[in-house]
Amino acid sequence: LKKFGTFTFQFLLDFGSFRDLQRHRSGIILMPPLTTKYGFQKWYIEQIPKKYRAEVQSVIKKQTKKINSLKCDEKTRQYYTAMGFNVACSCTFDLPSATYIAELRSGQTVHPTLRVVAQEMGKSIQKLFPKMKMYCDYSPDEWSSKRGTQTITKKEENNK
Repeated sequence: LKKFGTFTFQFLLDFGSFRDLQRHRSGIILMPPLTTKYGFQKWYIEQIPKKYRAEVQSVIKKQTKKINSLKCDEKTRQYYTAMGFNVACSCTFDLPSATYIAELRSGQTVHPTLRVVAQEMGKSIQKLFPKMKMYCDYSPDEWSSKRGTQTITKKEENNK
């Protein structure tokens, strides 16, 4: 299936969710610089009670101004920038890898900002290969008690 070509996806995503996506080693995922250039991810702001949003946005605006006025290079400036800021992502995958990531990261236990990107990846693949069966979760996002409990652990070996 790898012979059916490669897919390059370009999108904005908060750096925290980018780090989750970047763990996939089955493709080329370029490391973007963490910058304030693309703004703070709106999803985080929308999670804050309305009566505090203006205050939070004001703090982010002040922090952005302070970060951008630092007398240092871009590499050093990254260390002062919150992971909630969007970064420009460019990811290239072959068909099996793109399908796997779209299916895996479209589930309810995935962070909502990455989940939306995975769902869009799945839709793009389906548009090009409409007869190919895919198992993306396109259901609306809802809170799940399983979110945040996902971890990587060593499987117990069967001693039979």
